[in-house]
Amino acid sequence: MVEFKKGTDTIEGIVLDMPNLKQEVQLKANTFDDMKRLRILIVRNGQVSGAPQNLPNNLRLLEWNKYPLTSLPDNFHPKTLVVLNLPKSRITMDDPFKVCILSLCHVTC
Repeated sequence: MVEFKKGTDTIEGIVLDMPNLKQEVQLKANTFDDMKRLRILIVRNGQVSGAPQNLPNNLRLLEWNKYPLTSLPDNFHPKTLVVLNLPKSRITMDDPFKVCILSLCHVTC
């Protein structure tokens, strides 16, 4: 189980890349709750179970191979996100064009 207790407010990047790991890494629903400064989150290789209910809004790069949920958390509103890469994930978009148009209007208005 991944647990961060000390220094979570100073963590700026996490890379989980363990192609040879046989053991599963378990994430708690609140794993990232106190990581207000987290800017880079990369989950590439390894067996991950569980999923966060929250992601930090300061993320600039979110890369997660096989992201386990069908959507990002409702309270995830990253204003500085530059890279969103979720290959082989379960993400579905109900109305992707509406989201894009709203985002463009917000930027240009």
